[in-house]
Amino acid sequence: MRCYCVHNLHLSNRTNVIVALVDKFLLTVLVFDCNVNTTIFNCVIEQYLIHKITE
Repeated sequence: MRCYCVHNLHLSNRTNVIVALVDKFLLTVLVFDCNVNTTIFNCVIEQYLIHKITE
């Protein structure tokens, strides 16, 4: 049976978490309900964490 964008038959209930620690200090916790690929991870680093660290 073929599925043409009607249902995601490979849907998983995975939750991904990115945690940032600086000198044993919990800086941030980000929770995603999607797959975190390299693009998403790099955007988090560049657009969120670098600005948070430099504050």
